[in-house]
Amino acid sequence: MKKLFLFIFALIFSATMFAQTAGTLTFKVTTVTAGSLSGKHDQAIWITNSTTNSASAFVKTLLGYTGGDKSHLAKFLVAAGSTPNVVDAVTAATQTAYGAITSTWNATNVSRVLVADGNYTVWVEVTDDGTEVSGSWTFAKGPAAVNTTGTATANLTTISMAWVPVNTAINDVEMEKY
Repeated sequence: MKKLFLFIFALIFSATMFAQTAGTLTFKVTTVTAGSLSGKHDQAIWITNSTTNSASAFVKTLLGYTGGDKSHLAKFLVAAGSTPNVVDAVTAATQTAYGAITSTWNATNVSRVLVADGNYTVWVEVTDDGTEVSGSWTFAKGPAAVNTTGTATANLTTISMAWVPVNTAINDVEMEKY
């Protein structure tokens, strides 16, 4: 009986400590003019598992709009490295207009492995002819849905995050009585 109790406790403890809820984060932000548009109007959105923007906290790139030269995205390069991995990211050439951007995250890292539940931070960096605008917003990834509005900055507005977990619960099965 003691072994059964310890086994059940270990299962509950490991499920609680290392939960990996699948789901989708939808992140929306609107960029507002910070200067004149140029060939250096680059944008990046990425995820870290900390409120610190560092290579050790980097999880995945969600979006990268550049003309090929990412050197203007200094904060992004701190986290993602000089040759950022853009697996599953939306990538395109430099944008020609400011406006709404929507990106999604499937709760995986660059190796396409589902990450543990916990707090994650979405980072945004936009450069425009030498002017850099950035911001970060944190949310809790887990079994509960999250809908939150981020605090706007001067050039990043209408910020929203919606975490929708996949329902993986197993319904009770009614046993037939004989």
